[in-house]
Amino acid sequence: MSNENAAGALMEGLLSGASKRADIDNQKAQTELAAAQAARASVASYAPQAQGAPSAAPAGDAGAGKAVATADPVNADLAPHQRAFLNAVSAGESGGKYNIRYDGGAGSTFGDFAQHPGIFAKTPDGKLSSAAGRYMFTKSTWDSMGGGDFSPANQDTKAWQLATQRYAATTGRNLDTDLQNGGLNQSILTALSPTWAAFKSKHGDKIATYNDSLSRYSSGKARSIQPSAPAANPASGAINIMQSILQQPTARGVN
Repeated sequence: MSNENAAGALMEGLLSGASKRADIDNQKAQTELAAAQAARASVASYAPQAQGAPSAAPAGDAGAGKAVATADPVNADLAPHQRAFLNAVSAGESGGKYNIRYDGGAGSTFGDFAQHPGIFAKTPDGKLSSAAGRYMFTKSTWDSMGGGDFSPANQDTKAWQLATQRYAATTGRNLDTDLQNGGLNQSILTALSPTWAAFKSKHGDKIATYNDSLSRYSSGKARSIQPSAPAANPASGAINIMQSILQQPTARGVN
């Protein structure tokens, strides 16, 4: 090979190598740009919180949700934001009904609160569940909270106590304070999702239900419907309960 040909081949090789390096550098630059854009999008997805509120989780499914209409908690001793929180729990657990229990299907209503939560039904995976009431308390959890009568007002009280205890154990924070400072958000829902399975999805619906409840309480439009008291005659008691349920707003979006 002549010197001229050798020089030409060398030059061609150098140009080819430079072109390949340019392609690699261009691809690297595009990758870095895409990563930067993704990082900016991730930061933007975090909702600003009031001072003292927990850091918000990524937007996930917390987009525009639909408030679920339920009867309101009957315990008048609870503050508006506490009652609104309990509505968010019950919206996905029971549709707001105090007298419903897990039965392996769509749920069964009952007229005698004294039996619950103590009736077990088989779950799809073969286990047994005694979940009952507005917040689907199991017998073991109810007993761990001190037990006692399963009246609607007591269900409200213990559900709020359970929420504050579990939230503090998981986050080290005060649920009451965080709700007052920043409202119901994904961080709170995620922290309590091991306690209430309904908090694992449809976050937008839970947040909308909370906000709608607070708005109604501010305008004096609470939906407080007292369930019928258990009757001595189980048959007539069941009829009274069913009539009470039929008068309640229909729950929507229950998981």
